[in-house]
Amino acid sequence: RLPSALPGLDDAQRASLALALRRQLVVDLAALGFLDAARRMLEVVRASEPATPTLDAFLATASEERKRARVAASGAGSVGRAAGDDGELLAGRYEVLRLLGSGGMGRVYRARDRLAAREVAIKVVAPPVDEVAQAGFARFLREARVVSALRHPHIVGVTDFHERAGLLVMELMAGGTLADRLQSFPGGLASSMVRTLLRHVLAGLGAAHAHGVIHRDIKPANIFLGAAGEAKLGDFGVAHLQDLGATQTGGFIGTLAYMSPEQVTGAPLSFACDVYALGVTAFQMLTGRLPFNGPDFVGQHLGQIPPRVSSLRPALGRAWDELVARMLAKDPADRFATLDELERALLAIALSDSAPVASVASLEMSVSESANVIGLDRYRIESEIARTAVSIVARGSDTRLGRGVLIERFDSGFLEGEAGAARLAWLRGVARHGGPGLQRVLRIEVGKGSVIYEEPVGRPASITEHQAALRVALALSRALAGLHAEKLAHGGLALAAIVIEDAGPTLLVAGRGVPGRTPADDLQEALALIRSLGGDPPIMSDMIALGAWAESALNTKTRP
Repeated sequence: RLPSALPGLDDAQRASLALALRRQLVVDLAALGFLDAARRMLEVVRASEPATPTLDAFLATASEERKRARVAASGAGSVGRAAGDDGELLAGRYEVLRLLGSGGMGRVYRARDRLAAREVAIKVVAPPVDEVAQAGFARFLREARVVSALRHPHIVGVTDFHERAGLLVMELMAGGTLADRLQSFPGGLASSMVRTLLRHVLAGLGAAHAHGVIHRDIKPANIFLGAAGEAKLGDFGVAHLQDLGATQTGGFIGTLAYMSPEQVTGAPLSFACDVYALGVTAFQMLTGRLPFNGPDFVGQHLGQIPPRVSSLRPALGRAWDELVARMLAKDPADRFATLDELERALLAIALSDSAPVASVASLEMSVSESANVIGLDRYRIESEIARTAVSIVARGSDTRLGRGVLIERFDSGFLEGEAGAARLAWLRGVARHGGPGLQRVLRIEVGKGSVIYEEPVGRPASITEHQAALRVALALSRALAGLHAEKLAHGGLALAAIVIEDAGPTLLVAGRGVPGRTPADDLQEALALIRSLGGDPPIMSDMIALGAWAESALNTKTRP
């Protein structure tokens, strides 16, 4: 919004300038990958210029105008332009080179700092346009303030911060992330390497804890590696200052597969939650897999004992078993009291293996094998999250679009054979009706036996109040209406299959699809779900509401 009075400008000129700035903001937001924000700003432009085209056409026109302007400037022999200065710079000095990754809070780019003549990493967060974006932007500002104060050799350093532009400039870690490293060693890293990396992370984490900062999101994707192999802790976007007796706010913030039991339940947090997450990470470094593969991470973190690391890799021995088991203790009081105590226990372990394990001696298909089939030119697998009788489901990323995905890889030839015909028909039905409330199928590769799904962003369903459970069930009935109209069923309605996103509940389909199930089975499972959550049989109004679902499930004219 422009000031009401600008020297030398009348009302018409101010309006024209404001419109030009809004048009430029559309281009800038789209260039940074924030397409939703760009579309919203385009609607603001369209209010003044109703003939404004769609976003794609608008951007194409803007690109042509920039090219013509550059040609004209070059022909006029413009003076003072720096070499290679034909692109747009962030904050007047950073040239974006390529996208490194994206997440719920924004995107991270590799860029060149023209002023300091070096490459950097830049986190960009879109300006808040609604309450959800405002919460994300607040976390971004918190991260910037936290990491700017944490100067340590094993914490990713911040070199610049522009609050109004939403830019956080950090040192570029040439070795990528620990998650990238684990891709190359599906059977786990050498124990000597694990010990070295853990010591580096403990040093950085100790500096954060000394400042009263709990990280709350330790995982391989947030541990960065330098060119010399050193590890640094990064991404403090969900960190907060220790406040004894305070519970976490904002629901599930972090990554559920690595969350401590107290984070899952919303209990008061202490520095011990970081020890637990580091224990999950240590387990993954040693064995190549998570201690709990889901999909019911909540139940597993709260009540299931993780396997011993030596049961998956015998050469490790009991000392590693004891260390990891203590880090993963359900009660925070049973974990290591201090990071120094943890490091002493780590240093006391005798190392028995020195070579990284590049493969797993197993007849089962590994996640890395499925990655080779899918093609690493676009889809990158990060970690296995579930297994079925005929497939593996893994979390991954679409490197072309910079978004998270879920990847399901079926046994060789399964989708092409008679046994997989029903599953393939079910998958194609889901693909036709995916959308709000039902996880989308993005791509089906029958010959390669792989399916790519949209990765929902939200928290697991955890509903204890009867009417709330009913509302979720009815929302999911709308999502399933299309499938039910084709006599197809989800066949697995349960809390573990539901994620609560900002727009409402989403029903997961990756790793599911039971042959022979019917829409009526979905209804029965919904009734059982409500009874188990509410504690009492459904009241009459519930039965009427579920009757609407029954009519929809049986493909009658009435839809909920």
